[in-house]
Amino acid sequence: MALTASTRLGHYDVTALIGESGMGQLAACSSMGGQHVITVATQNLVIETC
Repeated sequence: MALTASTRLGHYDVTALIGESGMGQLAACSSMGGQHVITVATQNLVIETC
């Protein structure tokens, strides 16, 4: 899932993509309660057991 400035996540509206890492993305968001910064894990984690 790629975040853009028009993405809606629950009650958050993404206003800007701040950065990316190997695990996900960091986005600036707004909601009725104000401004927020959230992280979104966009990569699937695979756990292998023997």
